[in-house]
Amino acid sequence: MTAPYLPDLSQAIVTHLNAAFDSQFTAVHSGNVVYKLQDLSTIKVNVWPVGLSRARAVRAGWSRTATVMIAIQKRAPTQDAIDDLMNMADSVLNWVIGERFDTKWICTAGEFTDEVYDRLERYEENVFQSLLSLTLEIPI
Repeated sequence: MTAPYLPDLSQAIVTHLNAAFDSQFTAVHSGNVVYKLQDLSTIKVNVWPVGLSRARAVRAGWSRTATVMIAIQKRAPTQDAIDDLMNMADSVLNWVIGERFDTKWICTAGEFTDEVYDRLERYEENVFQSLLSLTLEIPI
């Protein structure tokens, strides 16, 4: 099996997220995570690939790891609504870990990271921003 093309992997994650969370948001495959405040009246979920490791030997054969980011953003009407969005982001992270995408790729780790955003920058405007970093194991 050849290593997947990273956009295909990101699109598979988008498809699975939309199936699992269809009533809450619609994820898109895009690295554009900068929105105007008026665009954040609905939840914005962006998925994009970051990188692919070199092949390495594992017990079952050869493997690579891929890193994919998920950004979740929304302008919340109140501070209390931000708590609900934090819980939703946590649900997304908990759901994606261990999930298989197209039967080939499995998410082995995920974490919240603030490397891209300064959370305090938009605090007064009640803008929720969360960035999830996923590590996926890819057999080759």
